[in-house]
Amino acid sequence: MGYALAQIAAFLGGNVTLVSGPSNLSKPFNCDIIKVKSAEEMEKATLKLSQNADIVVMAAAVADFKPLDKYTTWGKAR
Repeated sequence: MGYALAQIAAFLGGNVTLVSGPSNLSKPFNCDIIKVKSAEEMEKATLKLSQNADIVVMAAAVADFKPLDKYTTWGKAR
């Protein structure tokens, strides 16, 4: 959906930068694109770009997360 929104915004005359996670879709015509690999990279890129933007449209369904603690062994079953 983000690629479609970017393409329409560019078609309507917007100066568009698309921040995209991994995708097999082609770069939308007349859009700049920043490729990212994680939610953290997407957040950083979006926050940086939004400082100079008049409008920000976000359509990502970000699903990666980091656990608070990492365990190397399993605990006892409850």
